[in-house]
Amino acid sequence: MTFAFFLIALALLLALVAAIRGSTSGASRWGQVNPALICPHCRTRGRVRTKPLKRKGGISGAKATGAILTGGLSMLATGLSRKEDVTQAHCDQCGSTWAF
Repeated sequence: MTFAFFLIALALLLALVAAIRGSTSGASRWGQVNPALICPHCRTRGRVRTKPLKRKGGISGAKATGAILTGGLSMLATGLSRKEDVTQAHCDQCGSTWAF
């Protein structure tokens, strides 16, 4: 009886660990391996993953000017910050992450 309970508990624990590892795999979290890139930190080729992202940039000058001219009404519709397309890279060898 106790041995059967132990086996069931062990099977549930292993299934839980497999589910957690599967949800945070490198491909889904950091993107696909790009064999052409070299890590600038450890100089390893073929272990760098890349993923496209949109990141908030600084305040757009054109949007700030438009907000001043319209008394702030344009700021409600568009906001002041701009979105920039960047590529996030992550090295599987040394663990560094950077954007370009």
